[in-house]
Amino acid sequence: MNNLEWSSTYETGIGKIDNQHKNFLEIITTIQKVEKENSDVKKVMRTINELVKYAQYHFLSEENFMEEINYPEFQLHKQLHYKLIELLNIEKNNLELNQISLSHFLDFAVNWFKNHTVNEDKKIAEFFRAQI
Repeated sequence: MNNLEWSSTYETGIGKIDNQHKNFLEIITTIQKVEKENSDVKKVMRTINELVKYAQYHFLSEENFMEEINYPEFQLHKQLHYKLIELLNIEKNNLELNQISLSHFLDFAVNWFKNHTVNEDKKIAEFFRAQI
């Protein structure tokens, strides 16, 4: 399983987005702890549902920010968010149906966080800094 700790690699330099990313990472870390503790399924699923809801909130917040700054790749980034939520729900459903392990779900969530933050969200930050 991929471990996930906050590092400057994930920083965009936009306080609101970075704080939300830290919260997002905290939820993933909570799921990792729950897995290690072999907690009951209800606790695991409650935390995963929190992750899904927080991702929806964060993406909407990020989309509002992109609109405010007239980010030129807004529609493309919004589509990425839509696809990520869709994949997250598929993985959650597969976990509920015992088609994948919690470890697999966590690998998905960690890789999703790392790749999207470093490869996509940093583009928003670069555009924003260029406007100032």
